[in-house]
Amino acid sequence: MRIARRKDMAASPASELRERFGERVSLDVSERYVYSRDVGEFPSLVGKLVGGLAQAVVQVREEEELAWLMDFSLRFGIPLTPRAAATSGYGGTVPVRGGVVVDLTRMNRILEVNEDEAWVRVQPGVIWWDLEKELRAKGLSLRAYPSSAPSSTVGGWVAGGGSGIGAYGYGGVRDVLLGLRVLTPGGASWVSGDDLDLYVGSEGVLGFITEVELAVRPALPESPLLFSFPGPREVQGFIDDAAEAYPPGAGITGPEGRRKEGGAGIFHLQVINPALAALKNRTADRAYLPEGSYLVLVVAEGQDGEAVRERLHGSAVSRGGEALAGEVAEREWEERLYPMRIKKAGPSLVPAEAEVPTLKVGDLLAETSRRLPDLAMEVVVGKGTSVCLGFIPCDSRASDFTVRFTASLEFLRLAEKHGGAPYGVGLYFVDRAERKLGKRRLRRLEEYKRETDPGCLLNPGKVLPSCAGGSRLSALRLMMAAGSLSLPLSVPLGRLVPGVRLLRRRLPEKVEEAAFTCAQCGYCKEGCTLFEGRGWESASPRGKMQLLRGYARGEVPFSQEMSDTFLLCTTCKKCDLACQTDLPIESVWEEMRGELISRGKFHTFPPFEMMGASYDLENNIWAGFAADRSSWLPEDVKPLESGPVGYWAGCTASYVEQDIARGAVRILKEGGVDFVYLGNEETCCGVPFLMSGKWDLFEKALRRNIRTLRERGVKTLYTSCPGCWVTLAHHYRDWAEKLGLEWDVEVRHISQLAAQLVEEGRLKFEHPVQLKATWHDPCHIGRHGGIYEEPRRVLQAIPGLELVEMEHNREEGLCCGSVLTLIGETRPTSGRIASLRLAEARKTGAQAVITTCPCCEFQLRVWNAAEGDGLRVLDFAAVVAQALGVELEDPDPKVQDAWAVFDTMIQLMTPRGMADFM
Repeated sequence: MRIARRKDMAASPASELRERFGERVSLDVSERYVYSRDVGEFPSLVGKLVGGLAQAVVQVREEEELAWLMDFSLRFGIPLTPRAAATSGYGGTVPVRGGVVVDLTRMNRILEVNEDEAWVRVQPGVIWWDLEKELRAKGLSLRAYPSSAPSSTVGGWVAGGGSGIGAYGYGGVRDVLLGLRVLTPGGASWVSGDDLDLYVGSEGVLGFITEVELAVRPALPESPLLFSFPGPREVQGFIDDAAEAYPPGAGITGPEGRRKEGGAGIFHLQVINPALAALKNRTADRAYLPEGSYLVLVVAEGQDGEAVRERLHGSAVSRGGEALAGEVAEREWEERLYPMRIKKAGPSLVPAEAEVPTLKVGDLLAETSRRLPDLAMEVVVGKGTSVCLGFIPCDSRASDFTVRFTASLEFLRLAEKHGGAPYGVGLYFVDRAERKLGKRRLRRLEEYKRETDPGCLLNPGKVLPSCAGGSRLSALRLMMAAGSLSLPLSVPLGRLVPGVRLLRRRLPEKVEEAAFTCAQCGYCKEGCTLFEGRGWESASPRGKMQLLRGYARGEVPFSQEMSDTFLLCTTCKKCDLACQTDLPIESVWEEMRGELISRGKFHTFPPFEMMGASYDLENNIWAGFAADRSSWLPEDVKPLESGPVGYWAGCTASYVEQDIARGAVRILKEGGVDFVYLGNEETCCGVPFLMSGKWDLFEKALRRNIRTLRERGVKTLYTSCPGCWVTLAHHYRDWAEKLGLEWDVEVRHISQLAAQLVEEGRLKFEHPVQLKATWHDPCHIGRHGGIYEEPRRVLQAIPGLELVEMEHNREEGLCCGSVLTLIGETRPTSGRIASLRLAEARKTGAQAVITTCPCCEFQLRVWNAAEGDGLRVLDFAAVVAQALGVELEDPDPKVQDAWAVFDTMIQLMTPRGMADFM
């Protein structure tokens, strides 16, 4: 059977994919590049040998679609490579022979939770930590899960045969697995018992996992304990003592695996070597671990954790160890899901992973400390077998990376010397498959493969030697073998080779450093607003970082479409909070806006050009007359011409949603605060130009506004618009320093002032507002500014108003989608994002969603009107004004009229719109 190997898919199969999957298929080269990689970071020569660029990416939702793809694969001879979160680094999801990458992450439903019998059935794309949260709500918990649980999927860990958190008490994923539904070329079937060995750890070479049934446990208390030991011998002795006192699985009774109510045992046991402890301290916000010794983290499970602590403390002392403070143990347990924080020390890491008999852990630790003193390693102790996860900080951009990388092969050699094997096989260790799987199991896999997939169309090149032929893969294995032979020279040589950087294209320093520091863990992906709207990895921070790396290495070109993806970032900053390596991702994208647009490489979105023209003519983005900017000001409000306190209305509150500004000045007036208002001298703060890469206009606005505010004597400035707030409070400060300008104005949000006035008794609400409402946290005062409680306190002080919370609130609040998606990718992206937030609001039973951002209000009003179910969108200051006895006009009709015009112009400026117009 002919295997398709062309870089681009032929017209006939491509047409079939488009017809069958619509927007859930991508033939875009950038998307294909992202989906052809996992978290592994290897020398460039390895990458060239592996190759592997998908011809198409397909996102499946149902088993029936997978069956269609299998038929498609057989008809055209096109390989299929299964992919979920791609959080492993063994090349298991790399499409080495092209073909179709099948993304399973949309098969993410929790199908059944049986609380009485303690088991759960899920689709393969369910994320482990989402499942854990669902179980915790029902009084249950996972028995075992990966340290990458916030991003990795159930199906992916099963296919990889993983072991991780909970391995001591419950074993690896094979031990907690009850059954699988698997789709093979022969059809779908339910698999259990010994037949599970065909699919657990075989990385999808035999078929697709479509359902997973797992045993779970009661959610009992977990008590972390931390002990320190002088050396590996003492660590091994302590592990042996723990196993005697609390054998792996101790306290498990019956087939359902419930721990006795009054009993206690060990859930998790993990060793940290001195190099890892030092690296954790170096990359943490503060040093918290003792250095120079071996640490053992023990997590007791059950009601009587104190009994476990006392018993193990005696053992530790007898072995020359000591117990560490409880808060240190708690901190280390809290860090269990963030193993890649240490990548900040790199910015790259040479990974070194293996499994070894638990009885040999001490011997391996001792020999590793002599042969590889720089290896930072943890050992997850399990039932008979323990998993070692090691890292050496380095820089993959440097010329010495290839030499340093051989340290991982040296570690594997040491593990094998002590009876160990690779932790995974994947693409890179096919020659060691028998050592990992055993001769009998490997033979069984090969026989089944020949029967069901003789053409090696399912994930070719992985695990099975019979499907890993070809010149490139043979050369890869030869190179790995040669690396092993040269280890005695390469390890010391790595310290001598100069680390000259080898990149083909330049990026801004901040961007390049972030791209190569990114751990590719995917923690940022699920929370990313743009990814939620688009559904494709290139929209996520992880995908963008991967593209930036590829661009710097000369592997992928930059395009206008990629530039648009960077511009579409809503600046919600959710990624910053999720990032393991604490990257300032949102500000990196800001740097890219300048790199791509300001430096003239690509075009910004046409609506921003319209805004720029409007600003040049009338000082605002709405094409309103500059002479009319202050027309919203109520006649009975008399601002000062100069003074220390000022109010900044912003463009949208001045021209469209005028209730925002009118409500704000009511707060100032009724609170007895005299203030300066710039009137028609106020201009756009410049944030649209900063976000669109039109930095020349942003600098123009900044210089003008700083000068005007200084002339008026303003030292404290209140804003209504969170976009204006973050610009004036943060971006002006940074740019003023860069430009050598003085900017010492304190910028506060109007909700902060309102909360202060209420607390001081200067703002009294004598008019009830009978309303059940929910609060939407704007990103620019929320995650950017930490302003969460002030608006809530004010609303809770209004008589008659019942405030209810959405599922995601405060730091976890969903972004509305921002005007960036509204004008940059209106349909379907912007609508999808807004609909998610509106759905959460409706789920609370609220009559209205209240917020304080003109952009959020505009976005939510547009899509709320499109969905048309009566939910009201109200401004914070307008509601406060109502409680003060002032009824303000509803801006919704004006918003809808403005959007109708704007939307028509946006669509007209697209290629299709221009074609239709002509």
